[in-house]
Amino acid sequence: GSKNLLLLLFVMFLLPLPPSPSPKPASVGIGLKLNSKLAVVEVVPGGPCSTSGAFDLGDIVTHVNSISVAGQKPQDISHLLVGPDGSKVDVTIQKGSGAGVRTVRLVRSKPAAAAAA
Repeated sequence: GSKNLLLLLFVMFLLPLPPSPSPKPASVGIGLKLNSKLAVVEVVPGGPCSTSGAFDLGDIVTHVNSISVAGQKPQDISHLLVGPDGSKVDVTIQKGSGAGVRTVRLVRSKPAAAAAA
């Protein structure tokens, strides 16, 4: 009767819960905002793209880790650009200036300004 109910409540509420699985490392990007044609519309200050100095407004992302992303939307390729803090990603861009194609290896991280806040 009531003794069993009290014991059950004790077990449910007073005993420590088993440890929860460790949280996944936070995913971070490369500090780049793209329009629907995958052209760079913003390079986030302090982010990996900004510190690399390789990205300019109008550059078009063509490949991520050697995977062609031509014709895709930013939301379709975000899973390729985002990953664990400190992981590497290769981004190939067609320079908007007509200066050819360039592949840049980036290390994913939070923008420096955000990390310091």
